[in-house]
Amino acid sequence: MHLSPSLVLLAALAGAPGAAHAAGVPVFDGSRDCRAAAALDQVDRRTEGDCAADERDARAKLVRRWGEFADADRRFCTQETRTGGPPSYVDLLVCLQIAKGNTDDRRRESRERR
Repeated sequence: MHLSPSLVLLAALAGAPGAAHAAGVPVFDGSRDCRAAAALDQVDRRTEGDCAADERDARAKLVRRWGEFADADRRFCTQETRTGGPPSYVDLLVCLQIAKGNTDDRRRESRERR
């Protein structure tokens, strides 16, 4: 039996840790947003590199934690992040953390009422 190299690569990626979650994380081009943010930031003096590092860190966290967030929250936050300007992994992560926190709070309150 002959397997094509692309099929072998696909199978290897499918078995890689985090591969299933990474597939769901949207792909953003943060370089343009980081250039603009660095040019406008006169208070904190954050550089384009600082912004890019924050975006990489947020994306890595999203890849690791994507499965922890509810589908509805992932859809809502992804859409919200793409509205009104260039999308940001930092914004997406914050939105998902807030949504998850709200969901956890509602569950806790529901248990306390019983």
